[in-house]
Amino acid sequence: MANANRPAGLIPYRHMAGGIPMRLGAYSIVSGQTGALFQGDPVMLRGAGGVGREIIISPVTAAITSLVLGPFVGVQYTAVDGSIVYSNQWVSATVMKTGTTGIAYVYDDPDMLYIIQTSTLATADIGAGAQLVIGTGNTQTGISGCTLGAAAAPGINQMQILELLNSPDNEFGANAKAVVRIITQQYRSLTGTTN
Repeated sequence: MANANRPAGLIPYRHMAGGIPMRLGAYSIVSGQTGALFQGDPVMLRGAGGVGREIIISPVTAAITSLVLGPFVGVQYTAVDGSIVYSNQWVSATVMKTGTTGIAYVYDDPDMLYIIQTSTLATADIGAGAQLVIGTGNTQTGISGCTLGAAAAPGINQMQILELLNSPDNEFGANAKAVVRIITQQYRSLTGTTN
């Protein structure tokens, strides 16, 4: 049975200490911020020039050492017409009502584990590190297109593969779902070494 190809970004799975992951952080997102965000997209805190705890999508496609705060969940903001908007995606350059700031929700606990679709996964990959691959999110569903690249040699990696997700519709091979942890988590700032 082949695994279904359905990227969905980082999906909260459980906390390393056990229990259901319900630890959401709230961060500001400003009117007109560029860069689309989809539910499950990895994001990071903005550096210089940010406003409060403003977030942007993590630039993980080029920099192996990019820090990752966690996955974006959704946003709440006041539209120009005064209506309150709740959405699982942020449309790039969305304009809010003058004088208001939106709230973006992120799973930001450094000890959370996530499920993510891999490019391919073998038993030998368990424990290895890998890089996030940012894909195109689905504007109809608001779901991320982010996946996990192939397992890499020990060294600096953003994620560590912990296990194959135990599910009847999941097996080793292409598009396998893996349980992972963020190694380069922004609040923890680990070295990223997986061995």
